[in-house]
Amino acid sequence: MPELLDPGSPDAIDRVPHPFHPHPDDDDQPPAPELPVVHPASAARLATTAVIAANCALTLITSWQSLRSPSGSTPADGWVWALGVLASLACFSRWLWQARANAQRISLAPHRLDARWIPWCWFVPGANLVVPPVLVSDVWRASHPDLPPGPRDLRAVRWGRCIAVAWASFLLAQVAVVFAPTPLWGHAVSTPLTLVCGAAAVYGMRRVDRWQTGREPVR
Repeated sequence: MPELLDPGSPDAIDRVPHPFHPHPDDDDQPPAPELPVVHPASAARLATTAVIAANCALTLITSWQSLRSPSGSTPADGWVWALGVLASLACFSRWLWQARANAQRISLAPHRLDARWIPWCWFVPGANLVVPPVLVSDVWRASHPDLPPGPRDLRAVRWGRCIAVAWASFLLAQVAVVFAPTPLWGHAVSTPLTLVCGAAAVYGMRRVDRWQTGREPVR
């Protein structure tokens, strides 16, 4: 017959698990794995920088040739310009996708637009005037070290001036190429704007990557 213990005896009290005392096996549980630190999209940034530099160099060469050519421009110049712009946008979109993924790991602040806009925002009429700077500015703000990691409003952080400079010069360069009275005028106006856009974009990417380097993720 099993031994019956008095409920008030010390032995009985010691054998009853207390609801507020941890189970003896709880101390043996392994700690939760730590999330790896954030690594910036350096490879995508370097590839984008190389393509932008090549596009700027081709723009300078094309402008110089148009100044020396009696006709002012050739059909091949337009293809070179279009291919350079498309290559730059493709590489920049790749960097932006990775930088946004890092930004979402760093901060719980919601972005205003879905990430699926990134590869298509440049080609949708109307949306290509406002969507790209919104996507880039949200990544800039979410990566900024002054933004708390909680679910804050990204608009509480000022967006970078380099984003405004890059986007304004990019739009003006396209307008100059399309609506210039002569190809010569188009090259004369679009070339310096293209150089400014490239420099501002490279600076902005480098700044975001530097902010994201080694940051502790929150998710």
